[in-house]
Amino acid sequence: MNEWKKKYRVEKKTKVFIVKGKRYPDVREALESRGWIENEDKKSPCFDLKWTVKIVDVESTALMEHQTVNHFPKTPLITSKVGLTHSLRNLFWFRNVDINTFYPRCFDLTVNAEHSDFIQEFKMTRAQSLLKVYVREMRNSFAKKQ
Repeated sequence: MNEWKKKYRVEKKTKVFIVKGKRYPDVREALESRGWIENEDKKSPCFDLKWTVKIVDVESTALMEHQTVNHFPKTPLITSKVGLTHSLRNLFWFRNVDINTFYPRCFDLTVNAEHSDFIQEFKMTRAQSLLKVYVREMRNSFAKKQ
């Protein structure tokens, strides 16, 4: 890390980050506004913070004590949308909790049954939408006649 900082004329105390992916302009901007410097070599081991979309971009066994990443190994049950959804759905085995009261509807489309449920839900939502439009138009039409 010290050699990298020397090569790029970065002060020793300056923090270095890597952002892999173009989806995070706010992360870049926030770090740069705090005086951090970006290492544009996405595969470089020289960073204090590495922010990435995929856990495969993080070599967790090679991390040094001062390095931080936005992914943790072996945690997809709570850190991915699908994992969290499945975990919450199984919550009723441990507590009497209805996740539909606090968690949005979602479907794992890789599971055939959930794919079918999604299609049914989509059709039902579309039908409700059309009925609401019809009722609104009927009310407007009735109001104009009076």
